[in-house]
Amino acid sequence: MKQPPLTENEIHFLSWEVMSHVLELFDGDVYIGDLHPGGGTYDCLSLINSDGQPQYFMNRNGQSALCNEEVVSGIWDRAARKGPREAALHILSETNSGFDLGDENIRKELRETCRRIAFWIYRHKSKGEARAVSCWIDDTYYVGPAVGLLEKVSIPDSWKVLTPPCSQVDWAAWVYALTINEEVQALVNLKTDEAITASGEPLADWDKKRPALPLLRPPANDPKSIIAMPISMPHPDAGKYFSKVAKFNGYEVLGEDLAPTANAIAEHWHETGELPTEIDQVKGALFFAWRSARFTDGYPSDSDMPYLKALADAIDALEA
Repeated sequence: MKQPPLTENEIHFLSWEVMSHVLELFDGDVYIGDLHPGGGTYDCLSLINSDGQPQYFMNRNGQSALCNEEVVSGIWDRAARKGPREAALHILSETNSGFDLGDENIRKELRETCRRIAFWIYRHKSKGEARAVSCWIDDTYYVGPAVGLLEKVSIPDSWKVLTPPCSQVDWAAWVYALTINEEVQALVNLKTDEAITASGEPLADWDKKRPALPLLRPPANDPKSIIAMPISMPHPDAGKYFSKVAKFNGYEVLGEDLAPTANAIAEHWHETGELPTEIDQVKGALFFAWRSARFTDGYPSDSDMPYLKALADAIDALEA
């Protein structure tokens, strides 16, 4: 079955996941910015050096990356099928960009912030257009702070005195707004890794460890009819919980609704602690997590286990 095209939300999620890996590999002193070349034709999550010169672009209005004057196509589909890290390595290798696989601590805090932003977009995608939007605008018609975003949040004074990433911008270039349907929900500071709500309070669970997320598009050479438990699990209890759906085929029962249903159930549980009472939906959510474990390194981790246990317990209760 042909996969549907990636949604705008999925591309925005992938852009921050890929960027988290590019930051680990990219050579040079850079900061993250949103650039809109071509009179706004392109929407590029970019890397800019301390002289204010763009070094790396990923276009979210298309499927290409640009670096060293070399273009790499199909980046979002690749990230969805093979994972963000593989996509980052592919882009940098195809553009002859210097990178080092040996230093896992390079830009560690900023990479973690990117992953937190990606997870926020992933968790909130069912509510509408979830985005992380730069509070420094750089396009054809205006260059400067995004006053319309910044004025909706009580900004800490400590943010306003931060040294800007380059001389062409001010402190607002460090800040991104987390929005849903263009309404500001929170602000994130890429320099300090702080996230605040509109009232200026710390954003709940921002520092909480994020679970590993599944590939958005399973590999084409892994037919859905083949269902097998992963050989090993990062957590010893995972196999016990997944065994609850060993004879359940979520692809047959829920079809194309499997992924959106499972994602909605996970998001609702993380927000409220509640699960549906329809047995096939609960089993579908656990089945989807089981399949995700086959394609996502490190999943499930300790932080994922309360959710998986809740699903397993709910199945036991509904089948009693």
